[in-house]
Amino acid sequence: MMDELLAALQSYASSEGLDGAVAVSQNGGRIYVELMDKAMFYPDTATMRPGAQEVLAGVCGILDKSKAAIEVIQIQGHTAQQYDDRPNEVPGDRRLASQRATEVTIYIQQHSTIHPARLESVGMGQWHPIGNNKGEAGKAPNRRVEIVISAKEIGSELNQ
Repeated sequence: MMDELLAALQSYASSEGLDGAVAVSQNGGRIYVELMDKAMFYPDTATMRPGAQEVLAGVCGILDKSKAAIEVIQIQGHTAQQYDDRPNEVPGDRRLASQRATEVTIYIQQHSTIHPARLESVGMGQWHPIGNNKGEAGKAPNRRVEIVISAKEIGSELNQ
């Protein structure tokens, strides 16, 4: 079922022309849905852009169809390092990352049938970059919210 979920999310991102705004991948048995900040949030805020809700509505519909296979959905907020020579100001960095993750989590909880106990929001801040933070091109991929989907383990189901 997770393979079907991955294929459905990839198809959705492609068919809706969301390249550059949404990226879907799989690694270590988890599915990653990256939501880039320019498509999802106004700059330096946790306020979602109007188009972000449409994107999340499509993701929620797909998640609902696979909810029997989903153990946990962790929503991670990430930021970019603003300056080359020093880390971001800690409170602002962590708050922005956490608030963005929370906004996406709230949307999913209010617009899907995934049980709320399966949803987690985490503010990662600048500490898990995927870009090199050099110039705008190196910072842009770090400004994201990731939806990390973990599958239920068959053994845990059998033990219940």
